[in-house]
Amino acid sequence: MIVLNGVTTVDTHDATYKSGPLALQYAGGVIKFRNVQVMKL
Repeated sequence: MIVLNGVTTVDTHDATYKSGPLALQYAGGVIKFRNVQVMKL
């Protein structure tokens, strides 16, 4: 589940990858991530 500004934007379950690394993607240019929290579901 992904929550942005208190609003759930994505709520999906994919059994393809049970666990592993997490990556944040972007198309290019300057981008900053702030206050990213990862919680076990």
